[in-house]
This record gives sequence, structure tokens and C-alpha cells, in this order.
Amino acid sequence: MSQKEKACRYFQAETGYNCAQSVFLPFAESMGIPQEQAMKLSAAFGGGVAVGQICGALCGAAMALSYAVSSADPKDTQTKQAYRTTMQQLAQEFEQAFGSLQCQALKARDAQQTQMQERPCMKYVSFCAERLETLL
Repeated sequence: MSQKEKACRYFQAETGYNCAQSVFLPFAESMGIPQEQAMKLSAAFGGGVAVGQICGALCGAAMALSYAVSSADPKDTQTKQAYRTTMQQLAQEFEQAFGSLQCQALKARDAQQTQMQERPCMKYVSFCAERLETLL
């Protein structure tokens, strides 16, 4: 099963995971982060950090990308720049695909659609997980 498929499975309504957790958990598992830790670390980022700001799925992707490619050395400017460039690319692709990075704006646009899905943010979870698979 792909990381994207796992992320989408986590985001099913009956699981209770939020968008950030759903993106982060499959990648955290593959990087050896215990599931309970990954769930707790990513919980606050769902729903645009709970206040409708930057998309939680994108936050979950940022967490996974950061863990996978950043350095623990705060003076490693080369690695920092590589991470920042990759994250900026992911954010730009997300914004081009969906028109915004902001949870509130994304949800407002989804609410205007006539056939609202039970979990309309599934497309953001799917997009972020799929892009992460190619980046990592």
C-alpha cells in the first residue's frame, strides 16, 4: 500500500484522525517514529492549526519532509536551504492546484460546491501524501 493510500485511509471519518495526522502518520511510521508520538506531535496542526490558517495536510507534509531531510545541526545552512526550497516548491504546487494555502479559504470554496463530501479535505490529504512520496 502506498503512503498516499495509507494517508487517505487514516483520514476516513471513522478513524478520527485529522488532516495533519493523516499525512504525517504513514511517513512517520516509515521513518521509525512511534505512532503514538507521531499522533501527538501532529494533532494540533489539523484544521489549519485549529484556527483555519495554513492547511493542516500541508503542515503534516512539512513535518514529514522536515524530519526526513533537515539536519539537527542549526548551522547546517546548506541543508536548511535545500529543505526550504523543497517546502516552498510543495507549497507553491499546492496553491496552484487549490487556489490557497489557507484552511479557511479552502473550506469556504468546498462549502460552495453543490455535492459536499463528508470529508472534503481528502483531496488535500491525498495531494500532499502523493507529492511527498515523490519528494522523499
